[in-house]
Amino acid sequence: MGTRNLTIVFMNGEYHLAQYGQWDGYPEGQGMTCLEFLRNEMDEQEFRCALSSMRFIDWNTNVGARILEAFNNGVPFPEFDRDTGAEILWMIQNCQTTSRYLRNDIEFAAASLFCEWAWVIDLDKRTFEAYEGYNKTPLTPEDRFHFLVDKEETYHDSGIDEEYHAVRMVASWSLDDLPTDEQFLAAFKSDDDDDG
Repeated sequence: MGTRNLTIVFMNGEYHLAQYGQWDGYPEGQGMTCLEFLRNEMDEQEFRCALSSMRFIDWNTNVGARILEAFNNGVPFPEFDRDTGAEILWMIQNCQTTSRYLRNDIEFAAASLFCEWAWVIDLDKRTFEAYEGYNKTPLTPEDRFHFLVDKEETYHDSGIDEEYHAVRMVASWSLDDLPTDEQFLAAFKSDDDDDG
């Protein structure tokens, strides 16, 4: 299902991964994919090392132009593909990316009308965080994505102005105490879900 999302990794005081995904951004989809990686697959030392060797691509450089041309001509670069989603975490750890570059889609977090979910692994705070879109509440300076406030937009639909702010955190877990699948999914269950 087309539920647009981001998979993000924050390390050493900066964003090292901000991967746009087109599909299954909800908790049962990309959220569970991230959780599975963290619980059962991540070797933190290997992951940090592999991630630190990657760079965000600048499409305006010669390297960027060559990769973009190859990508547009059918050369597979799954690290730039909208279908990859959170699978990028395995690819990085196992050094299975085609290039040493990653997309930087961090600004998509400001467009919460379109960015329905964002999954953040913060290796500095050692947390796994869930952010939800459709946010109409302004962020405060303490919020992770407040730095994107100048990227937020007012959307016009049927003559009604609607202002959406960057995605907002709805749950967080320590990497040292990750939830079970049931606990994870329960964090997103609203009281309305019980109404039948």
